[in-house]
Amino acid sequence: MRVRRLMLLAPAIANAPLHQAIQSEDWEVHVTHTIAEARALAADGGFHVGIVLLENLDTFSVYELERLTMKYPVEWLAVVSPQCLTHPACTKLVIENFYDHHTLPLDAERLLVTLGHAHGRAEMKHNLNKSPEWVGRYQMVGKSPPMLALYSMLDRVTKVDAPVLIIGESGTGKELVARAIHENSSRARGPFVPVNCG
Repeated sequence: MRVRRLMLLAPAIANAPLHQAIQSEDWEVHVTHTIAEARALAADGGFHVGIVLLENLDTFSVYELERLTMKYPVEWLAVVSPQCLTHPACTKLVIENFYDHHTLPLDAERLLVTLGHAHGRAEMKHNLNKSPEWVGRYQMVGKSPPMLALYSMLDRVTKVDAPVLIIGESGTGKELVARAIHENSSRARGPFVPVNCG
């Protein structure tokens, strides 16, 4: 049986029950307690799925979680307390940045099924990126790690209705990124109006 790697981001005092629930023969669980640890592990690669335990909004910085979930090609699942989901900021974070979520108390069997689906989806994306015929997405070319990270960010950004700031040196493709976001967003039927502020 093939062993799949899973990253678990959870506070040290709260991770034991969740860790035990997802321990199984075909999952190799790597536990991290801080976003910095999770970022370092994700940067090393080899992880298709990750779980974040959110019992309250004080557990981790919402901004840092958004950066973590957008930067790396990992399908993230949130395990959330009902109290946390009463806060609009938590609900928005979960909807916009996670593949799926599970509410505590945990249904381990259901979570393992969802993890399998998330892993399969991430593996398909990974295999697509390795395909020799595949040259890019969003009318862009490239398969380097920075380009794959950009495609992953675009996958997430195009699903939300929020302002996006795109920065970079002249000639790096900011307008191309803006056009890609527009054409794959809910506003695609409207006009795209580039304005040269120079």
